[in-house]
Amino acid sequence: MSGIRSISIGRRSQRYGASGDLNDTIERFAVDILESDGSDKAFLVEKLQRVARIVEALTKALKKEKARTRRKDAEIRSLKGQIAKLNKMMFGASSDTNPDKDLKVPVEGVGAGCVPTDVQSTQEGAVSKSDEPSPVALPKPRNRSGRAKRKWSANLEHREEQICTPDNLCLCGCGGTFLSFEGNKTIDVVPARFFILLQRYAKYRCRAKNTVIGIRFAPRIFPNTEVINGFLANAVTMRFGWQLPWYRQEGILKSCGVSPI
Repeated sequence: MSGIRSISIGRRSQRYGASGDLNDTIERFAVDILESDGSDKAFLVEKLQRVARIVEALTKALKKEKARTRRKDAEIRSLKGQIAKLNKMMFGASSDTNPDKDLKVPVEGVGAGCVPTDVQSTQEGAVSKSDEPSPVALPKPRNRSGRAKRKWSANLEHREEQICTPDNLCLCGCGGTFLSFEGNKTIDVVPARFFILLQRYAKYRCRAKNTVIGIRFAPRIFPNTEVINGFLANAVTMRFGWQLPWYRQEGILKSCGVSPI
């Protein structure tokens, strides 16, 4: 009997082998349990341990696969972010574009706190017709040729320049005298001018103290440099107010002759 039992146990061991298929191993193990008697306890314990090792190996492999998947997902998200950034740099809106060009500008004379036209039309649906304000007359647009009259802001400085001949006579030399002027209103600009400012601070002879007293120098943000506060304020305003980079300001200064030797 012992020989027959050893032969059956050997055959069962060959049935398990070193296969890593968990389902087949569990199925064979269940068949062995049904076919075994009480003397096969050690053999069943050994097979149960083998099944446990297979489950542990599969669990470790699954954890590694999940970690690899997380790394790949993080890399994909990073690459997508880089692609989106490059697309924005290449095909996005330029930084020099005016962000307020599509906003509704209040009509002159209505006030700065008025509601834009599109928002006002939405709000009017909840208001009765008796409470509706009277429509505001919009200014007439200029024609396509640009020949219509233009209204400039009142805060602009107005200058007048008279252009005539040196002797105030007719151009052909016939001796004809001046008759009248013909106006031509345009807009012009005076570019920024840089200059060297020499500030002379007076000194006085004090008779009461028998000494020389001078006017104190105006305080500067950088006292040991040749940069005055107005020049520094202009540079900071151009950089952070008008978003003009430092290297462009440097080019402007060089073009205007501000290049110390």
